[in-house]
Amino acid sequence: MRARVVSVKPFGAFVHLPGYRSQGLVHISQLAARRVESVEEVAKLEDEVWVSVLSVEGEGRAARVSCSMRRVDQQTGEEIEDERAGGGGGGGGGG
Repeated sequence: MRARVVSVKPFGAFVHLPGYRSQGLVHISQLAARRVESVEEVAKLEDEVWVSVLSVEGEGRAARVSCSMRRVDQQTGEEIEDERAGGGGGGGGGG
């Protein structure tokens, strides 16, 4: 879904989500597949971005909406597989 960045904090970006009463938070760890040092590298105030809603806790204006930008192709809006999610392969065993 398309969203607009309405606030940028050191820990992430808050976005306006059409159809939701409360803003969504894109945590800094959900901004991009790569490591992000500063939120402003990826999201600036008033930017239009693609997000995926990860979870909604609570109701109405008190709801906490968690979002991800790294799970959505920022060019096309298509959802993509998150390489960092899921059970990683782990290293080989010893001998």
